Amino acid sequence: MWGSAGIVKPGLERINRLLSFLGHPQRNYLSIQITGTNGKGSTAVLLHNLLNAGGFRPGLFTSPHLVSPEERIRVSGRVYPGQLEKEVRDLGKRFLRRHPSFRKDPPTFFELVTGLALKHFSEEGVEVAVLETGLGGRLDAVTASEPRIVVLTTVSLDHQEFLGANLEEILLEKVAPDRGGCLVAGEVPQYLIRLILMRKRKVGGDLFTTGRDLFVWRNGKGSFDFSVRGEIIEGVSPVKGTGFQAGNALLALAAFSCVAGSVSGKRGERLLKVLEETVIPGRFEVVPGHTTVVLDVGHNLEAVKAFCREAGKLECRGRRVLVFSLMKNRDPLSLLRTWGEVADDIIYVELGEMFHPFRRIREVSSLLGVKVLVAKSLRDALSRGKKIAGSGGCVMVVGSHYLVGEYYRLEGKTADI
Repeated sequence: MWGSAGIVKPGLERINRLLSFLGHPQRNYLSIQITGTNGKGSTAVLLHNLLNAGGFRPGLFTSPHLVSPEERIRVSGRVYPGQLEKEVRDLGKRFLRRHPSFRKDPPTFFELVTGLALKHFSEEGVEVAVLETGLGGRLDAVTASEPRIVVLTTVSLDHQEFLGANLEEILLEKVAPDRGGCLVAGEVPQYLIRLILMRKRKVGGDLFTTGRDLFVWRNGKGSFDFSVRGEIIEGVSPVKGTGFQAGNALLALAAFSCVAGSVSGKRGERLLKVLEETVIPGRFEVVPGHTTVVLDVGHNLEAVKAFCREAGKLECRGRRVLVFSLMKNRDPLSLLRTWGEVADDIIYVELGEMFHPFRRIREVSSLLGVKVLVAKSLRDALSRGKKIAGSGGCVMVVGSHYLVGEYYRLEGKTADI
């Protein structure tokens, strides 16, 4: 009845009625909503960890999950203690008994999980909830949390069937949750910043933007320096020494400053340690070994370009083997062309009906003049990929939360943050 996690039904009527049914739990704490095309999950995790280290009791809501649905909801790093899918079904049944008029248009899985998360945060005494937007912003269920701080990470063309045909329309969808609170904006084109400024003059509140109030730069010592509203944090190597998360770390610091004020001094030292030690599952996650494995869930063009920029810097003495899967709503031509720039060999894993069949990938690869092998399972792809890569080589598992999640299950890993 509640559909799958992939069903999209934009609109706030169902979630607003659901939150009313739950007693408006979102009004018992401060909510921070993370919107944008890429970097939402990473920024959310970094901000949650900063708040935790800064003396707050934070909640974290992200999607989708890698291994278990309970990962979507955390309080101070601890995953949801219940059986999420069962509780989603139970909540849906109770809601429809109270509101039978919604039987023809029941809440989606995502809306029910959002409601459970907001209720759990209230019950657990959360002070600040960090919430990753599912899709867009204006009509996303997370927007019903009534955020007082909104973080916009990036804006690029994605999900145009829901969000609009151009960047201006997509931007307005993504900043719509800001109703006059604090808005933190990442690195977006200048003409879009002007659009944000025009809107901000109408709704009011504070605006902090990358390139005006927020800066990050390489300092020539193998690390980064950050400037957040005039305060400097020096010598940071975000996320285990890669530069992959530097921009997201800057936005997390800025959002933290909107809650707590200063990010320098003794507090700054604690925050620096958090930024360096945080591991974000499946986001350019490097697993060392005889053959290095790199995991990345990025599946749109801008995310894949960012991955390839960092992957090109990896020290790899053997061959670079790319193992990927791709959902049918993704364009294989542009993504395969980009991945091909950093891969010596490519293996496609067929995962099921939601994913491109290999015949489609073969058609695209022939247009690009690229040879792609096929595997029926990730286990098979990893075995073949590691043999091809050899000692000191790299196997890059990319393109899908489902594929990276399957790697976690094969290795018995949990998605800890």
